Amino acid sequence: MSYICNCICRIFVKAMVLETLENKVGYRIKRSKDSVFVPGDFSDLSGRDQIGRVLRTFIRKKELIKLGYGLYAKARKSSLTGNTIPEKSLPELAAESLRKLKIEIAPSSLETLYNQGETTQVPTGNFPIHIPSFEYPSFLLTIFLQRLYFKSS
Repeated sequence: MSYICNCICRIFVKAMVLETLENKVGYRIKRSKDSVFVPGDFSDLSGRDQIGRVLRTFIRKKELIKLGYGLYAKARKSSLTGNTIPEKSLPELAAESLRKLKIEIAPSSLETLYNQGETTQVPTGNFPIHIPSFEYPSFLLTIFLQRLYFKSS
C-alpha cells in the first residue's frame, strides 16, 4: 500500500513540475529547429506578459539572447571567452529574424555571382530587403540590423 501511494505521489509531483509555463516554453525552445523566437511563437501557452517574464528568466539563465524588441535567439557559452553568444552567425540570425517578421530577403547580386562560381570575391553578408507593405519602414529595418550587430559584440 505504501509503495503504491509513494509511486502515485511521485507521478503527481512530476506532472506538476512539467506543467509550469517555464518548462513548456523551455521544452519548445530546445525542440525547435529555429534559432530566433518572437513572443507570438508561444501565444498558445499563455498571455504576452507571462511569456515575456518567462523569456526574461531564460535571458538571465543565459539560454537566450535578446536581439531587439520582441526578438530572442538561442544562446550558448563561448569556448574562448566564456561569454554568452548566439548559436548562429549574425547574417544567419538577421535572415531568420526577417523571415520571422514576414519580410522577404534575397541574395545580393555579388552573392549570386559567388554561388554560381563566377567570382572568387567573398560576399559581405549584405542582402536586399523587399518590404511587402508599409508596415515596416526601411529606416526601422536599418535600425534593427544595426542593433542586431551591436548587441552581439
